[in-house]
Amino acid sequence: MHVEPAETELFDGSGTGHLTFDDVRLTRGHVVGGTGRGLSTFAAHIATERLAGALWAVALCERVLRDTARYLGRRRHGDGVLWEREGIRQRWAGALLRSRQHRALTESLTEAVAARRDTSAAALLKASAAETVEHVLDVCAHLQGAHGFRTGGPQHLRAQGALFGIGGGTTEVVLSIVAETASQSGPEDLP
Repeated sequence: MHVEPAETELFDGSGTGHLTFDDVRLTRGHVVGGTGRGLSTFAAHIATERLAGALWAVALCERVLRDTARYLGRRRHGDGVLWEREGIRQRWAGALLRSRQHRALTESLTEAVAARRDTSAAALLKASAAETVEHVLDVCAHLQGAHGFRTGGPQHLRAQGALFGIGGGTTEVVLSIVAETASQSGPEDLP
């Protein structure tokens, strides 16, 4: 086995990197969940991870939206502040809408994932988290202008937030799961 740390300033200390397995052999004692149960055990664990990511996305988006609103309320522009400009408030409100939609979806599916390990619901949450974080951080970074490039600002968070669309399965992969399971449901089961 070979471990190669990723050369990145993002997620410092997280152990992000690449693993290479050559000639690795495992005994039956290393089988996850018992013989024939490895994939279902893995799916249950990744469902919980996807729920945690969805909850993290809720907190992240709400914090960045609050910080952005505060910044816009203090940032002078002409005779007033940026928050007084209708177009800016509308753009911010659009990001707030997306954040609240993700929160509502997360709240509605939490029990399905936490109690029943519903992998379809977990995939839906994963996709929603990735797309919501990308949208909200993009809008907030734009609205903060040059201020957004400060250390720890939304431009830096955008780079880290990209992990929501990659880690635990890319957004495209989990959307395929969502589409596949939706097409297997009856019309009464579809949203």
